[in-house]
Amino acid sequence: MPNWPRLVLMSVLILFLPVSAHAERCWLVGCAGNIGYLYIPDSQIALQQDTGFVTVNSVRYKVDPTGKLLREYGLPALGSVITLNSSAVLLPYKAMGDASVLKEIARWPYDYDAQAKTASLYQYRIDEALGSAMRGGATLQVLGYVGDRAWGYSHLFALVMVKSD
Repeated sequence: MPNWPRLVLMSVLILFLPVSAHAERCWLVGCAGNIGYLYIPDSQIALQQDTGFVTVNSVRYKVDPTGKLLREYGLPALGSVITLNSSAVLLPYKAMGDASVLKEIARWPYDYDAQAKTASLYQYRIDEALGSAMRGGATLQVLGYVGDRAWGYSHLFALVMVKSD
């Protein structure tokens, strides 16, 4: 008997293997069901619903909270479902130590306008090539935390599962 069944089977596998490999990594916006790490900036942790001002070097600045990472205020509790206020990147564990990520998260979380006495939240820009892009409005469930926070700086990442994108 000829080898045609084996050839057909190999042809089918060759056709479907690239699709399967591509499906393992979501290149589109969001990734419902995926688990990864989300950087939590210090401004997200420090801002509470009634926070209107921040004082730096004895100067009081009015804070514009519209640029915060999450729609919720403060540090989310474990198990809670949160909503992204702005776009973010879902990172694999190994990407948290990437030089570009470490450089970006070393930035001060506020941008100040000394003349207007206002402070806006710095919009962190983590390279989407390191993980999966998520749009504002995506919902995530907090599974845990990795890292730490010192006053004014955060090296804290939330382990999250994407609920909806």
